[in-house]
Amino acid sequence: MKLLGYLFLVILTLAAVGWFRGWFVVTAVKAGNKSSISVTVDKDTLDHDAQGAVAQLSRLSDKAATAVKSVARRVSADKSDLTGTVTEVEPKTRSFVVMVGAEAIALHAGDGVAITHGDAPATFDQLAPSSRVTLTFRHAGEQRSLSRIAVQL
Repeated sequence: MKLLGYLFLVILTLAAVGWFRGWFVVTAVKAGNKSSISVTVDKDTLDHDAQGAVAQLSRLSDKAATAVKSVARRVSADKSDLTGTVTEVEPKTRSFVVMVGAEAIALHAGDGVAITHGDAPATFDQLAPSSRVTLTFRHAGEQRSLSRIAVQL
């Protein structure tokens, strides 16, 4: 019964946020003795907000961005990379910590982050503590986003 209560709260919260964000509009029409309710979904607004959320999640935290800026090697105007050793991995949240020199950097690998092992595609589950990795970051102004994890053989 508690599960249904939590589910109801989640649905109610999502409906309230969606209504305020303009994801959908509910209109009621009354014609004589008949009433109808219509729900119109604004797919463009919903897609735009979803893309914004994904972009926000892929950005590094301020602490991680500062650490990356201080230890990464710039390879082009919009990319930099660094090599380090993975010390912690949390598969459920796709989070990991990499040591670069004396600097521990906590990172999150979004679904769009390419992962390779040697030249072959790999999955996040193959990342393990003590793995040597080269991380590639994209630049957008002062923001840094993890774009690739290359696990070294």
